Amino acid sequence: MHIQQDIKHIIYNGTLVPENWLKIPHNNKSFRYGIGCFETMRLQSMDIPLFNFHWQRLNAGIEALQFKLLKPLNNELLLKQVRQLCTINHCEQSARIRITLYANTVLLSDDNYADYIIEAQPAGSYADLISNNEILRANVFYGNKKAVDSFSNFKISNYLHNSMAILFARQNGWQDMFVVNSFNEIIETTTSNFLVVTNNKITTAELSAGPVKGVMLQWLQQNVHHTGLEITASKITEETLTNADEIILTNAMGIRPVTMFRDKQMPGNKIYKQLCQLISDHLFK
Repeated sequence: MHIQQDIKHIIYNGTLVPENWLKIPHNNKSFRYGIGCFETMRLQSMDIPLFNFHWQRLNAGIEALQFKLLKPLNNELLLKQVRQLCTINHCEQSARIRITLYANTVLLSDDNYADYIIEAQPAGSYADLISNNEILRANVFYGNKKAVDSFSNFKISNYLHNSMAILFARQNGWQDMFVVNSFNEIIETTTSNFLVVTNNKITTAELSAGPVKGVMLQWLQQNVHHTGLEITASKITEETLTNADEIILTNAMGIRPVTMFRDKQMPGNKIYKQLCQLISDHLFK
């Protein structure tokens, strides 16, 4: 295939194609019912530092959805295709990568044969992210509650609860919203996992409460000992957030501090700065 350098490309089932080439039929099962899973990854200097965590979560999602890939995909092949795409799309130094797997059949009774798409677009560096002093105001959204089930810990394509929370945030002047489960426990935000810092103790939501099993959160849990700190998991409530000294959002792209929870200005950022240094020293070097 002739590569047009002036347009963006995607990879579809292992083949490089222009991004406007793919057409999904109106009766596609994934389009109709939201049957799919995805991963969003940070590439830096043609490497994905959190790749192993992404690959493990992606495979767990594929297994949970009982997907049968039409084109074989393993970790080495995925990395090779991501690097090829970033080269073509001119984002080799810093990129946001998304791989989406979706059912390509029609009837709910059909086997879940799946296609995959890889997207790559330029992204600011991690250094740019942590030097950004933008205000991040957050609240809690109770309009929809996330079910706690066998799919809760994966990035599943059906993100209705998060979509409605994001819409509410935009309509009401918030930058992000905390999401609750069916037991009114706070488990994540629309974009991230989170850490709550109170009296130098760091907690996060329990995995059994239904948050996505975050890749950055996992890395921090395994490496935070370098700072002399530890991260524990517990039940998180509104009161937990209200009494916090710091709230830190974590996702594949990096970490960011919440500057205001509801009408409370967050009083500190000491732990955030320590974690930023930890990530700079050991992950996004």
